[in-house]
Amino acid sequence: MESETLGERENGDVMGMIAGSGMILVQVAAVIPGLLPVLLLVLAAAVPLLVLAIGAGVLVGVPLGLWRLAGSVVRLLRTHGASLGSTTEGAPSSRTPA
Repeated sequence: MESETLGERENGDVMGMIAGSGMILVQVAAVIPGLLPVLLLVLAAAVPLLVLAIGAGVLVGVPLGLWRLAGSVVRLLRTHGASLGSTTEGAPSSRTPA
């Protein structure tokens, strides 16, 4: 009988993939001279750009999401307000006919 849960098995698979990728990277870096320094330089250049992109996404995404949420709430209130106003059947109208 197996005592492992599905989550532990999945975690082991991910860790195995990471370790295997690292081993392949080291072997390829041994075959191709200069690959590891180039990858490290690319990583050093990519991390600040990634941080800037995440920051810009948050600065633009949060207000845009709030704006769309407010618009959908207003649209929802308008449609429900119109349907609530039309359900007053039989009630006397406050407007006098012209």
